[in-house]
Amino acid sequence: MSYIAASAFFYQEIFQMQVLSFVMHQAVIIASFTVISIVADKMIGFLGKQNTIKYTISLCCLSAILMISIGISKIYNPFFMTCFMCLFVIGLAVCYPVIFSESLSIFPTLNGTASSLIMSLRALLITGFTAATGLFMIIV
Repeated sequence: MSYIAASAFFYQEIFQMQVLSFVMHQAVIIASFTVISIVADKMIGFLGKQNTIKYTISLCCLSAILMISIGISKIYNPFFMTCFMCLFVIGLAVCYPVIFSESLSIFPTLNGTASSLIMSLRALLITGFTAATGLFMIIV
């Protein structure tokens, strides 16, 4: 969510992209997440829950490390950023259903309450990370 909040500024200011070009990059990322979300249940069934978590978290970490490394090395290429974000959201799209469903089973008698708590904490974290991203963009 922090990426979504700050990406328009990032692509337009750092990469000097026009709005239409940014929209195309964003559409590719959203399409990656959407298409993989549609087939996530088949992938989870094929890999199993444990392997799904292991592989998708590894994919997310790898893509985050690659994004950080291109940022540190000052390779300002929007195509790299878009590709690495696609990898990141693919990992999230597959692992999120497993993590969410398993987190509800922690308190089996409180599924509704647990779901509300998880979504509230998620919203709180997103708000915090979005604020931190905004502050980081001001500093940089």
